[in-house]
Amino acid sequence: MVYKLKCSCGNSYIGQTQRNLKFRLEEHNPLKSNHQNTDVVKHLYSHPDHFVDFKNPEILASAFHHREKLISFKHRSKTSSVDDVSIKTKS
Repeated sequence: MVYKLKCSCGNSYIGQTQRNLKFRLEEHNPLKSNHQNTDVVKHLYSHPDHFVDFKNPEILASAFHHREKLISFKHRSKTSSVDDVSIKTKS
C-alpha cells in the first residue's frame, strides 16, 4: 500500500508498507511511536506547532505485489526533500 500523510504546514509524506497500515501510522505518530526514528517523527519534533492527521491518510495505491506498487508509485509522483522529510508531489 502506498499512502500519503499531509502536514498542517503543507508538506506531505508518502510512504509504502506491506504491513497493517494502522500499525505503520502509529510508528509515524510521536505520541504513539515510542521514539521511532521516522521522517514524520523527526519533522514533527523539529516543528512542534505542526499537525499530521494520522486518522485520515490518503491511499495512493494498493497492490499485492511489490513490483506493481513501485510501478504505480513512480507513475503518480515525483520526489524532493525538505527538512529531512520525504516530500512527494503529484506530477
